[in-house]
Amino acid sequence: MAYTQEQKRSHIRELQTFLHGKSHTGDALHVIPDGFYGTKTEAAVQQFQQENQILPTGETDSDTWDALAAYYQAQVQKPVMQISIFPTGFRRFVLHDTGTAVYLLQGVLQALHQLYGNLPPVDNCGVYDEKTMHAVQEFQKNTILHPDGEVDENTWNRMMSALTPQIGCCWD
Repeated sequence: MAYTQEQKRSHIRELQTFLHGKSHTGDALHVIPDGFYGTKTEAAVQQFQQENQILPTGETDSDTWDALAAYYQAQVQKPVMQISIFPTGFRRFVLHDTGTAVYLLQGVLQALHQLYGNLPPVDNCGVYDEKTMHAVQEFQKNTILHPDGEVDENTWNRMMSALTPQIGCCWD
């Protein structure tokens, strides 16, 4: 049986959970467990490797995995916190959704537009309209996400990660 993309993402999320837990026990980079092995995950792995006398490649080989898992079990033991920053009660945002959470999403898109300039502007109207969907698709095209225009937990977490350096937060 072939190794599926979902299995790969699941293993990456597990690795990121270890790294996230480690970030709460010392001076380590914060990583969101989103299942995508991006530059922040690579940098956090490289930092861990340097701290543990493992060749700092940024790639997770079996020595790195074993050392990080052992550290996590010894120092963190159970998840420090379960990250669930996606608005409660939603599985995803889609065209014609309305409400306070859509206002929040549109505010995030406006901030991303101002910070990076490569997203179209949106109106903060509380309705997931065509302009909002188009901005989401553009964001997804500029990341490794499928540009379906819907905001699920992975898209939301990517948006929050994109805001991280500008708002001084440490989610990823």
